[in-house]
Amino acid sequence: KVRAQNLTTSTGAIMFWDNNLVATFTGGYQASYDINPSDTQVSEYWVNMATAGGTNWSGATYVQQFRFDFPDNGGSLVGSVYVDQVLLSATGPAAPTVTAITRQNPATATYTNASSVTWDVRFDHSMSTVNANDFTVSTVSGSATGSVAGVTKIGPTWYRVTANVSGTGSVRLNAVTGGSGRDVANQALASAYTGGEVYMIDRNAPSVTISAPSATMTKNSSITYTITYADGGSGINAITLSTGNITLNKTNTANGTVAVSGSGNTRTVTISGITGDGALGITIAAGTASDVVGNTAAGAGPSTTFAVDNTAPTANCQN
Repeated sequence: KVRAQNLTTSTGAIMFWDNNLVATFTGGYQASYDINPSDTQVSEYWVNMATAGGTNWSGATYVQQFRFDFPDNGGSLVGSVYVDQVLLSATGPAAPTVTAITRQNPATATYTNASSVTWDVRFDHSMSTVNANDFTVSTVSGSATGSVAGVTKIGPTWYRVTANVSGTGSVRLNAVTGGSGRDVANQALASAYTGGEVYMIDRNAPSVTISAPSATMTKNSSITYTITYADGGSGINAITLSTGNITLNKTNTANGTVAVSGSGNTRTVTISGITGDGALGITIAAGTASDVVGNTAAGAGPSTTFAVDNTAPTANCQN
């Protein structure tokens, strides 16, 4: 076992050892192993020295000294490597566990309308394989759902898991037992992990509701509709409803003039100067509101209509 922090971009290290009793180091045996690049954490790496690198641990009668080499890519690497602990073990590591699941992209703790999100997953020691079936996405609140789309290896104890998401609410990535992930000793995950950071998802547009008309029939009196905007996720950011976004639906000769007033999350549409005969109603175009994360409202309507009657009744007289 090697515990180390690698602040360079190197993704691999080499462990050398020899069985000489003299000061000169010959490094007759070696094992290569993966390490996490550009890692701010101290991570635990396990190397099977009986098989790694094609060498044989039993070939060394005893071990006099170790040396660690970090490939420098022709001198292009900068940064430090800190070795915290080296331990020789006859039994190898315990079954692996997940130690942390954190938001990676986007990193925000507030609402996002991204269609996919990515978590960083940390294991307590080196894994040889990690797969999508080692994880599930659970709904924490609301209608938000997700499914694992891919797993990317950053280093032997560090993986990134991407999920496709939809709906509005919050979701969390969980590590589960029974998957095909294995550590360097071919052991499956020892236990589930459900303590990771959540994403707050808002993939739904603000809703637009048109009320019934203030009256079902008129001659020439003004009629109003109440327009209500709502958003169950990040909240309403802006409402831009104007007369240019409203279509006056007309039948026969009925007509009128449209005006908009109001504040907050409601607007009043007033139809005045009404003339003719028939029916009037309204339709609202898409894009008259947006929420905090940028989802824009769909259109609404056609509304319930009201009757317009400006024709006087007639009477037939018979002798």
